[in-house]
Amino acid sequence: MKSIIIVILAICVVGLGTIVTLTFVPKSDNDTEKFFLSNWALSPDNHLTLASSDLQKTSYEASAYEINKAIKEMKSIESLTDPEGIKLIEKAIEHLVKIEEEIKIRNIDADRLEEVSIESLNTLALVHLKLSDELANRGDHKKAMKSIRIAIQHLQNAVDMASLGSQRVGEKLVIDELKVLLDSLESNGHLDEKDYTISANDLVKLIKNNE
Repeated sequence: MKSIIIVILAICVVGLGTIVTLTFVPKSDNDTEKFFLSNWALSPDNHLTLASSDLQKTSYEASAYEINKAIKEMKSIESLTDPEGIKLIEKAIEHLVKIEEEIKIRNIDADRLEEVSIESLNTLALVHLKLSDELANRGDHKKAMKSIRIAIQHLQNAVDMASLGSQRVGEKLVIDELKVLLDSLESNGHLDEKDYTISANDLVKLIKNNE
């Protein structure tokens, strides 16, 4: 199944101010920085990419191992979100657990792994999108910018993983929301020109990849 429609974000992101109610509740400021505002938040992406590569090489044990690592990293992120965030991430984890089991018994195809991996990356992008919005509303614009960059990277990794010709409805909607938030921060003087230009260019690349 080469055509993948990412539904989760399409139903969660409708328009500015109508993002799904997903309140970020960190256990501590250190936890927030550690799991959400650093490259550590991209660890699941790396493991899922490796799992796909290993499966293509028919390295089933290595692929299952990477899936398991991705699950553990997502559970760490899950522990820092509210009930809505937990629900979204748990759904993605549930699908990854099934994939891990299928890989172990060698009853899996690359398309299925691709679909579930993209679902997971879009879920993580959604969590960071909402966090960016909340941080901006609280006036913490530097952290909002960090979260925007991580959300963009989740989406870029999802696009990179998708088959050529895949329909990326979910990514397109989140890209639009990110652009609105980014433009709002810039127009209100909360971003320097360098930060805005870099992130805006990244969004342009994502838009082109989704055309």
